[in-house]
Amino acid sequence: MTPYSSEGKSAAQVLRDYEARLLDADYGGSTTDYLHAAIMVKAAQEQRRWAKVAAIAACVSVVVAVVALIIASLAG
Repeated sequence: MTPYSSEGKSAAQVLRDYEARLLDADYGGSTTDYLHAAIMVKAAQEQRRWAKVAAIAACVSVVVAVVALIIASLAG
């Protein structure tokens, strides 16, 4: 996963700069757009992480179901 960066700053640094009002001088009227982009990138990174967790959980679920079918067929 490629981390988001803008001018060498991570998404967390961009958010801290915004909260400290450091972006106002650098970006003027586009500060809100810049912050919105940083937040969306951070949200997409979190969604990617949870998508991986969901995929792993689905694989484990399939394995458990197959094992349950094998045990049921041997017992029956």
